[in-house]
Amino acid sequence: MDFYADWCIPCHELDRRTFSHPDVITALTGYVRLKVDMTRGDTPQS
Repeated sequence: MDFYADWCIPCHELDRRTFSHPDVITALTGYVRLKVDMTRGDTPQS
């Protein structure tokens, strides 16, 4: 699970350099990959 935000520079680096690397793509085969956008940071209210 990848938590990210639009303003997060390291998050963009992970997308560009890590998650797009062929070895990482191969290693994650068979896993469900989820990205959670935390840009707004809202939480569900009860």
